[in-house]
Amino acid sequence: MTVSDPVAARPEPSRATADSTFPAGGSTGRWPARARDAVRSSARARAWITIACWWLGSRALVLTTAAVVQAERWPHGRWVGPLVDRPLAVLTAWDGRWYRMVASRGYLAIPRHQSDTAFFPLYPALLRVGHATGLSLNASGLILANGFLLVALIALYELARCWVDQTTARRAAVYAALFPVGYVFSMVYPEALVLAAIAIAGVLASRGRWGAAAVAAALAALTRPEALLLVLPLAFLAVRQWPALDVRGRWRAATAVLAAPAAIAGVCLYDWRTFGDAVAFSTAQRAWGRSFEFAGPVRAVREVANSFGHSNVWLVRDAAFCLVYVVLLVVAARVVPAGWIVAAALMVLLPIWSGSFTSDARFGLVAPPVYVGLARLGRLRAVDISIRVVSVALLVAATATILLRWP
Repeated sequence: MTVSDPVAARPEPSRATADSTFPAGGSTGRWPARARDAVRSSARARAWITIACWWLGSRALVLTTAAVVQAERWPHGRWVGPLVDRPLAVLTAWDGRWYRMVASRGYLAIPRHQSDTAFFPLYPALLRVGHATGLSLNASGLILANGFLLVALIALYELARCWVDQTTARRAAVYAALFPVGYVFSMVYPEALVLAAIAIAGVLASRGRWGAAAVAAALAALTRPEALLLVLPLAFLAVRQWPALDVRGRWRAATAVLAAPAAIAGVCLYDWRTFGDAVAFSTAQRAWGRSFEFAGPVRAVREVANSFGHSNVWLVRDAAFCLVYVVLLVVAARVVPAGWIVAAALMVLLPIWSGSFTSDARFGLVAPPVYVGLARLGRLRAVDISIRVVSVALLVAATATILLRWP
C-alpha cells in the first residue's frame, strides 16, 4: 500500500516535452512545476473554503435548533433553564457535566459508583485553560468543540485525499459536517478533538512526518481510549515505508506507532499512583453497566430487543447506526487501506462486547473511513443531494431530541 497525494501522484510530463515547450536553463524552465503547484494550491484552497462553509452552516443549524428547543422548553421544561440564564444548555448536558467536574476540581474515584475517572484528561485540561481566560467552562467547551470540528473536517479532507480523488475527499468532509449524529461535535464533548487528532496523525504519517504524527496520536489517546487503535494504520504505513527510511526515520516511525499506547500507559500510571487501580478509567465504566465479557454482543442485542416500549429509545438508534457504520466501512474498504478499516471496525464493534449498544452511534463518529464510505455512495448527483437533504433533516431531529430522555 502506497499512501500519497492523488493529485501529486499523477505522472509528470516527460523532460523532452517540458524542454520542447520552454527554453532550457534559467527560471523559465521551472515555470511548469510552479504552475502545477499553484493549480493544486488553488484547488485545495477552494476545497477548504467549501468545507468551511458547510461547517458554518451545519453548526448554525445545530446551535439554532438547540436554542429553539431550549426557548420552547421542550420536551421537559424542568430539565433546562431559560435561554437567557443558561445559553445553549441543551448542548452542555450528558457527559458534558462530567468533563466540567474534572476541569473544575480534578478526578474523584468513588468505588462502585459512577466516577469521573472514566473520562480522559486532555479535554478537561483544555476546558480549564479556556476557563482561565475568563470564559465559563460551558462557553469554553462549546467554543473548543465547534472550533476543533473545523480543524477535523479539513484534516479529514486531507487524509481522504490519500485514498480517493479530491472531489470524493471534499464530499467526505461535507458529509461529516452534516452527519446526523454530528450534533455531538457541538456539545461539551471531545469527539471533534479526537477526530481532528486522528486525522492529523494519519495525514502527517502518510507524508513521512513521523515525529509530528506521534504528537497527534498521543494527543488523541489522551482524549479518548479508542485512539489506541491508531497503532494499526500507523503500523501498516510504517511497514510499507520501512525499506525507504534511514535509521533516524525508522526510529521516528516506531515512535509514532507506539505514541498512542504510550499515552494510554501514562494514564494507567497516573490512575495506579493516584487511585491504586491502573485501569480506573475502565473500572468506573462498570457503574454504567459496561463490563467486557465474551457474551457481551448477545447481551447487547437482548437489551435492544427489550428496549421497545421503554424510555431508553436511544438503544435502537445506536444499534441502527452500528449497522450503518459497518455497511459504510465495507464500502470504504475498496479504497481505504486495511489498517484504517480494521481500526475503524474495532472502534464501532468493540464497545458492543461491554453488553450494550449505548453511545455506539457516538463512538463511530471518530472513524475517518466511515465518511469516505458515505462519500463513495454519493458519487451520483441525485444520491449526493439525497444524502445531504436527509442528513440535514436527521441532524435537526437528533439535536432537537437530545433531552428526550434525561441524562
